[in-house]
This record gives sequence, C-alpha cells and structure tokens, in this order.
Amino acid sequence: MKSMCVIIPAFNEELAIEKVIASIKEEFPVATVLVIDDNSSDRTSFIANAAGAEVINLTNNLGIGGAVQTGLLYSRSKQFELTIQVDGDGQHIANEIQKLINPIIQGEADYVIGSRWLVDTNHKSKLARRLGIRILSSAVSMKINNHLTDVTSGFRAMNKEAIEILSVTYSKDFPEVGALINVFKSGLSIKEVSTYMNQRTTGKSSISGFKSIYYMVIEIVTIIFSKV
Repeated sequence: MKSMCVIIPAFNEELAIEKVIASIKEEFPVATVLVIDDNSSDRTSFIANAAGAEVINLTNNLGIGGAVQTGLLYSRSKQFELTIQVDGDGQHIANEIQKLINPIIQGEADYVIGSRWLVDTNHKSKLARRLGIRILSSAVSMKINNHLTDVTSGFRAMNKEAIEILSVTYSKDFPEVGALINVFKSGLSIKEVSTYMNQRTTGKSSISGFKSIYYMVIEIVTIIFSKV
C-alpha cells in the first residue's frame, strides 16, 4: 500500500471528530490521519489528539482553504504518495475512500473528486445549493473540457504531483474550483467517481445564507478569468 495521509480540516467539530478519525483508522490502519484545527473554540483538538490523530493547531481561523493548504504543505514535506481530504463533520464515509484512491493507484488520474451526483446516491440537499453546484459544475466542465458534477465536494484524493502544485497555489477562500483549474493547467488528469455521503448531523456549513451567494460570485469570476 502506498504511503497515505488523510487531511481533516476541522472547526468546532468536537461532536463528530472522534468517530471520523476512528472510522478512517479502521479502514486504513497505517495511514497518517492529520487534523487541522482551524482555531476551534471547543475541544476538537483535544479529542482528535486523544483519538490518535496528528494535530496541527492554527493560531488564527484561516477558513477551509487555509486549513487545507496547511495539510497539503505537511503532506508535501513528508512525501506522502497519496493524500486524501475528508471533512470533519462525518459526511464523508471512510470505506468510500478506496473509490477515490483506486484511479490514482491504477494510473488513471492524478486528482480524484468524490461526487454525490455522478449517479443517483439519494443524497439530499437544499434546492438552491444543488442548483448552485450544478451551475458551477457546468462552468468548470466547459472550462476544462471534462464533465464534472460536484465541483464543490471536499472529498478528494491526489498524488504527489498534484500536491506539489496545490500546496503552493491553494486559495484561502472557497478554493475547490480553483484547485481543479490549477490541476488542469498543470497538465495533470482529473477524474470524478461516485461516492455515497452521509447527511450532516453536527455543526453547520461554512457556506450558507449570504455567504453562499458570495461563494457563487467569487467562483464564477474565478472560472471566467482563469487562463487554461
């Protein structure tokens, strides 16, 4: 098995983080599980450490982009062959990770996205959010000439070549779309695979209300003005 690091960006996820770590360790006992605590105000860091994860505590709240980039820099410094990004709220299912890493192991892709909607997995989401994701996915698909359905998914896997690119180009604010474009611009291959995901049961999304509109605007501008 290739060396593997599972990055979990987390902000106030004390209710879910122990179960997330335990499920990953059960599926991949030799993987390094790295929790990036984005300056939480609860016991996320303490619980993650007690559960056996490596923990990096950020002294300021950097948001999802900054937290993930911290993990990417760590993975790059340790020369992991596979790096997986998993949310800390329990939505991403540990035994679905194998679906993400298989295309990389088999040499079919450098960067893999877990999609809720590539096929019907009965995943429920609010209509406005689903519509926004469809719009962004269509825009990115046209930009990089690759049919994608879930470009905001935070369930992702990448090889060392992708890490080299993203560890220095990952955007602080709403970075998922920018990451796809940067990977494509670098000549690396992107693949989407269907994965089941749980519904959120704890915490709340970092993208809601007015912020979701801001997200859409920023991402569409990113897509329009990105050179590929």
